[in-house]
Amino acid sequence: MAKVITFANQKGGVGKTTTAHIVAIGLAKKGLKVLACDLDPQANLTSVLGIDPDGDLVSINELFTGKCDIRDAIVRTEAGVDLLVGSLMLSGADRKFSATGDEYKFKEALKEVENDYDYVVVDTPPALGVMSLNALAATDYLVVVMTPDYFSTKGLKQFQETVDVTKKYLNNPMIKINGLLLTRCDRTNLSSMINDDINDAAKELGTKIFKSRIRQGVAIRESQYLESSLFDIKNTGVLEDYNSFIKELLKEVKK
Repeated sequence: MAKVITFANQKGGVGKTTTAHIVAIGLAKKGLKVLACDLDPQANLTSVLGIDPDGDLVSINELFTGKCDIRDAIVRTEAGVDLLVGSLMLSGADRKFSATGDEYKFKEALKEVENDYDYVVVDTPPALGVMSLNALAATDYLVVVMTPDYFSTKGLKQFQETVDVTKKYLNNPMIKINGLLLTRCDRTNLSSMINDDINDAAKELGTKIFKSRIRQGVAIRESQYLESSLFDIKNTGVLEDYNSFIKELLKEVKK
């Protein structure tokens, strides 16, 4: 049965999509069967995996509106991972999927394919709406991706409140923030003061900070522009950081 790993944060621009993209491919390169799921209405994960979200493919939008089952909305990508295709049509998801029980659509859909994969990697939108709730209701392992700055740290409390709601009302009693992944790190933003603030926040939430930290790097922007991955560019410091994180993540998820 697949384990569901969700990368989340209500704050945008922290590297959720980049992380989901690289982790999904990294796991696949280890011989694991991976399903990447794009729950973000921007559909950036779909794009970087080489699939046009404006195309004619069946997507998660059709899945959520009951026009198809999940297998119809999954495609194989050249990167070696399967993809639950994202959709720009989800931009109005909070209005379209507001009925009681709509928070479980993703979880229910995954049941059909949970034995087909080792891992399901989920990218979420920068908002705490219905799509994020769908991801949280289904997840086994939750990673908050964040930059080491004041505003990211302060936003953790609000995110924890959403996790608590999920635990209490969305039938996922085991959910918790399993770890904080720091991205876009450099000597400036990793000052001792910010480090102390993040450590204090992690303790307050009862979680940890992953030892692996993702440095700043132009290789990420280059790979996104080329719709490729860091594994194609190779020999970059950022890739070393992500490889380290993937090893650390697997040790945690397998516990």
